[in-house]
Amino acid sequence: MAQGISPRRTTMHYMHPTQVRLDPALKEDLERLAKRDRTTTSDALRRALKEGTRVLLLRKAVEGYTEKRLSLGAAADLAGVSISEMAAHLAELGIPFYRYSVKDLERDAKRARGWLS
Repeated sequence: MAQGISPRRTTMHYMHPTQVRLDPALKEDLERLAKRDRTTTSDALRRALKEGTRVLLLRKAVEGYTEKRLSLGAAADLAGVSISEMAAHLAELGIPFYRYSVKDLERDAKRARGWLS
């Protein structure tokens, strides 16, 4: 290869080809999106998959956290966000990102009263 000339990069270098069967309505939606954004149907599909995957992972993380199957850190890992981003998202949904039971509150109140006496 001549000096100063880099090899030609194509999508084959960094993307994995995948076949997907689409129902006619979804195909039409993707084509409409591609036309509106002046891009290809493939680009529209990649963007839709990326955004949709993020939404679904975040939803699964919230479900796991609220059902107490996931800690805050594990939920953040599943969603692919930082712990602070996960806590902020939970707060937006009205879900406390801390787990502090009445039993824990009573225990801590008893300790605090002991320190003050």
